[in-house]
Order: sequence, then structure tokens, then C-alpha cells
Amino acid sequence: MVERVVDWRGGELRGVGRISARSPFATKGHVPGYVGIDCLAQAAAVLRGLEQGLARHGTNPELGYVVGIRKARFEARTLPLERELTTHVRFLGGAGSLAEYEAELVEGEKAYVSAVLSTFRIPGMKRSDE
Repeated sequence: MVERVVDWRGGELRGVGRISARSPFATKGHVPGYVGIDCLAQAAAVLRGLEQGLARHGTNPELGYVVGIRKARFEARTLPLERELTTHVRFLGGAGSLAEYEAELVEGEKAYVSAVLSTFRIPGMKRSDE
């Protein structure tokens, strides 16, 4: 859901993407608002990968999972399909395999979803696209 990085510096990222009309959650031109949590998690994963230099080294990223969601706010019941959405994510801190991010999904001035996500990375376990 993150198609491109617009800005990245000092533990913060702003990315732009869209939710595909082919999403399994899509009905009548939108998806449920909770799909925004996945948008936030993917943006956090992009930030983590950039911070670790994975794109530069061509390394396949380690698997990670959202293990906690705090301060979640859903400003809309649904999210639009095929429209440019911006995700802002900021690394708050972490220890070892645990990390915490503050993130929000917006379209222009309209906020859709915001939350603090806790993630857990599984060291050594890589994603396989096979």
C-alpha cells in the first residue's frame, strides 16, 4: 500500500500509496476503516527497512508482526479505493526485536486512522515470495 516514499529522515517517513480496488476487503468503492491499520503497519515496515539500509544492500527484510495497537483513532468508517493516501510514521523507540511507531493515514487534510503500533521482528526469518 506504500507506493513511494515522499520524505524520510531521522526516524520519520512520509509515504504515498493507494488501496487497490482488488483488495479482498473492497465493497462498493471502499474498504472498512480498520484496513488503515495495515497501511500504517506497512509504512512502519518501510521505515524499518530504510533505516536498516535493506534497499541499498538488496537484502530481503525479516518478517515482523504488529503485536499491539494503542491510541487507535478511526475518523471514518471506511477508506476510499484507488485514491492517493499519505502515511506519516515516526519511530518512537524499541529494544531488541520490539519497536514502537506512531502513525497516521490521511488524504489531504482529512485524517482517516491514527495509532501507536508495537511490532515484533523475527530475527533471521525472511519473507519468501514463492
